[in-house]
Amino acid sequence: MGGTPSKDGSRDSFETLSIFKEKATIDDFEILKYIGKGHFGKVYQVRHKTTSKIYAMKTLKKSQIQKNNQIRNTKNERNVLAKSSHRFIVKLYYAFKTEKKLYLVMDYVSGGELFTHLKSRGPFPESWVRFYAAEILCALNYLHMKNIVYRDLKPENILVQSSGHIKLSDFGLSKSNIEQSNCETVCGTPAYLSPEMLKCEAYGTSVDIWALGILLFELAAGTTPFYHKNRIAMSKRIINTEIVYPSDFSYEFKSLLEGLLRKEPKERLSANEVKRHPFFESIDWEKVEQGLLSPPFIPVTFGDADTSNFREMEIECSPNSPQELLEEPCRSESYSGFSFAEESNNMNINELK
Repeated sequence: MGGTPSKDGSRDSFETLSIFKEKATIDDFEILKYIGKGHFGKVYQVRHKTTSKIYAMKTLKKSQIQKNNQIRNTKNERNVLAKSSHRFIVKLYYAFKTEKKLYLVMDYVSGGELFTHLKSRGPFPESWVRFYAAEILCALNYLHMKNIVYRDLKPENILVQSSGHIKLSDFGLSKSNIEQSNCETVCGTPAYLSPEMLKCEAYGTSVDIWALGILLFELAAGTTPFYHKNRIAMSKRIINTEIVYPSDFSYEFKSLLEGLLRKEPKERLSANEVKRHPFFESIDWEKVEQGLLSPPFIPVTFGDADTSNFREMEIECSPNSPQELLEEPCRSESYSGFSFAEESNNMNINELK
């Protein structure tokens, strides 16, 4: 069934539930702390006033979304989260809107970003890299099987649970319902962009495989392989320069990275080929999927509401401050079908395509 065209020229493709477990509004939550900033929104730690459960709430200004032509990406993020159910991916519990903002209420992960732990601990041993690579690969493979390309893999978007296991977060650049090599938008973090994306060529899920290679290199070396403070120079390196690997990388690890970071996307390893690579010889993939591998470290946390693993953030204004009232109203029809509540009793999700 075709979606209703909106005034921005896109089609609404939100998933809706025939029956809601519980609808939510901003009044249902107590704002506790500002903990992060995404591409077009801020993230707060919040408490549900009725259940006292702690969540992460992402807030997005409609005016900023429309100004930056990000309506379609915002819809994609909401849809990807709504249809995803995986132990290594943050879960969406509620989505709702006000006149001026959109809200996504998700898992709060108290261990903070993997980026923070990398910077405080320094480069990880290869045994640590192997653990994180295995869990990240399972999450990416899950998304790819659903024809979803993530497009923003980096340490800042990998959260560490209090158990030491990971969850992927921030799906603002994800794209769903893709067929192989039908994306053309250049998006993501500069150091992680693939050669085909930088050359404005059509691409598919292989851009995530490239980003996985960049990520693993960074975890082991402390920096990305093509880094340059000038973005144009860095882009040229990504397209034209071969990687120089540190001498302390093992043969198996270097071989894995070479397979992930091939300039030609068709030559990169597939997810299944990665699993069979000698670097993962000691990995039991069934245990990985079940979350049974022992994490290399357990973050220090003081309860599920602890925020000590997140960087201190300065906040200009609260989500409901008077400044918000000065914003220009936005077209609400562009966001029809945005509301969402976690499904219960295995209720079916009906998609508007």
